[in-house]
Amino acid sequence: MGTCQWSRVISSTLSTDVNWSVNTIGLPLTVEPTSFQLAAGATQRITVTATSVALALTTGALVKSYLALRPALQLYRGGQIRAWPGPPCG
Repeated sequence: MGTCQWSRVISSTLSTDVNWSVNTIGLPLTVEPTSFQLAAGATQRITVTATSVALALTTGALVKSYLALRPALQLYRGGQIRAWPGPPCG
């Protein structure tokens, strides 16, 4: 099966720079970068890669996988975005 790769772009709505970390919830996915500083009003591209193991798990299944974004300082609230793109990856 190989791998499948896609990107998500996030935008800051904050008025200050914030350091973030990214983890995956659900499927065994690889994400790059796993941490970054996002300037006020800036955007960041996150690349997600699914290996053959993750792709095999999705065959004919409803997939719920998310990217968890966590701020370095607890002054800001983190969140989750849907990680799995659907076709053509699965």
